[in-house]
Amino acid sequence: MPLDPKARRFLDTLAAMNPPSALTLSVDERRAGLVHLLSFFGAADEVATVDQFELPGPEGTLPVRAYAPIGACIGERLPGMLYFHGGGLVAGTLDTHDPICRSLSNASGCRVLSVDYRLAPEHRFPAAVICHTITAAGQVPLAFQFLLCPIMDFAAESESRRNLAQGYLVDRDTLEHDLKHYLAPGADRADPRISPLRAVDVSPLPPTVVHTAEFDPLRDEGRAYAERLREAGVRTLYRCHPGMIHLFYGMRGLMTYAGAAFAQMGADIRSLLAPP
Repeated sequence: MPLDPKARRFLDTLAAMNPPSALTLSVDERRAGLVHLLSFFGAADEVATVDQFELPGPEGTLPVRAYAPIGACIGERLPGMLYFHGGGLVAGTLDTHDPICRSLSNASGCRVLSVDYRLAPEHRFPAAVICHTITAAGQVPLAFQFLLCPIMDFAAESESRRNLAQGYLVDRDTLEHDLKHYLAPGADRADPRISPLRAVDVSPLPPTVVHTAEFDPLRDEGRAYAERLREAGVRTLYRCHPGMIHLFYGMRGLMTYAGAAFAQMGADIRSLLAPP
């Protein structure tokens, strides 16, 4: 379907500002830009509780913010979802993604634990590799994974990366900027820890929900990952949000469709948590 009219107006306004190439931005400027974009979420949802604490990590403690969905009772046993925010592994904080976590918690009925993980370039690859590592170790059984407009393959250029390379919020320069700061010189982009779509065996992975956006350069690799999981026998749900751009769900104040999208995300997560 065509690009959503509200998304079109937003992109036209952005283009009229003639922003510089992301490749010229410092990391601080990239981080400030994400803060600005996520300020368009609008009023955040009320949840039952929000608690903040710290957990031990390999390089010190990591702040974690926990959200219980609206209507949950104190001490109630709930499914849990670890949330690792977007931002190209160089940007984003607990605060920038707070409204998203609230909406996901309410929609899914899960207790969402948002992790303030280490960012590049202060902490380069492999400091942010999670689901494949945990699954390979076999120590903690995961009930599901939920991927929202994910980056799955840095070593190839899909049709959507080519066709949507410019003018759709996350462009080629943004992706290259983030990767430059995430990877050390000489790192192999085809390493499956960098490009999970290239993993030799995905069959051990848990049931998975993948959501993409129709006008997102990352759309095709997200879909390809879902297809690989299905072919490997992994219970998988895939949805592509029509007319939407990358990060549409973080700008609900501009793109009201995001409200319905969160409801669908929550329904899909609940579906995977239910017995097959």
